[in-house]
Amino acid sequence: MEIIISFLLIFSLVLIILFFYNKNAQVQKKLNELQILHQEQINELILSHANNIHELKVDFEKEKKNATKLSLSASRNTIKGQISEKFCPFQENFPYTPHDCTFLGKPIDFIVFHNIEKYRDNEDGVSIDDIEIIFLEIKTGKSSLTKVEKAIKHAILNKRIRFETYRYDGIAQPDISLTTISKSHIESNLHIVNGDENLAITPLNFNENDLICRTESQSNIVLKTREKYARSNYKWSENETDLLIQKYDEGYNLTELSILFQRTPTGLSSRLEKLGVEVQVDE
Repeated sequence: MEIIISFLLIFSLVLIILFFYNKNAQVQKKLNELQILHQEQINELILSHANNIHELKVDFEKEKKNATKLSLSASRNTIKGQISEKFCPFQENFPYTPHDCTFLGKPIDFIVFHNIEKYRDNEDGVSIDDIEIIFLEIKTGKSSLTKVEKAIKHAILNKRIRFETYRYDGIAQPDISLTTISKSHIESNLHIVNGDENLAITPLNFNENDLICRTESQSNIVLKTREKYARSNYKWSENETDLLIQKYDEGYNLTELSILFQRTPTGLSSRLEKLGVEVQVDE
């Protein structure tokens, strides 16, 4: 009887051992399957990451080429405009004689001394009363007068214009104290334009606009640029675009617009070019 009991105990023990051995084998198999699946997922993530990096590099190169193309286009348009302005007096339908035109370029394109050459040459029928002095600005397309050009026009229309003679007797010595004060005053206010306190500009308020159009960025270049131009690389809303055109038409130049909109002059110039606006580069 004892032998039978011992045999049964040994048999039961063997069955238990076989059961746990089989269970352990199943667990080990499952663990191996999970390790293989985990490795496959890691490989897929690595491949996906590499593809994303490649796509980002391709997109970056495309954007870089587009930005370069826009910049060169803006420069070419500006140069073309400046050249075409100088040759305007030689156009067939130009109303004045080229010899009477003096090119300035800034702040106005030409001063026309109408009939001055005929008067100089004593041509018949031309007297001193036939001479006119005309401030002439050349425009193309739908471009409008700048703020400075409008100011010149306003001064002329209100007859704030005169002739003076200045006698040059030598080189005047600079006022050192005045120069020092002006420099100190400029450094104390970053928004004073060209050292003129009357031209101080306050940035526009875009808080509500930027709730939607604010763009986060981890790019070191963008973050560095935003130290000076806080809204650089933000998305453009329709309202901000309309306001940009309005302010440009009012005569604000790129430097002044960069203060108003807290964006880079280059970014503003590119935006205006995309909108079909002829941009005058600040000098």
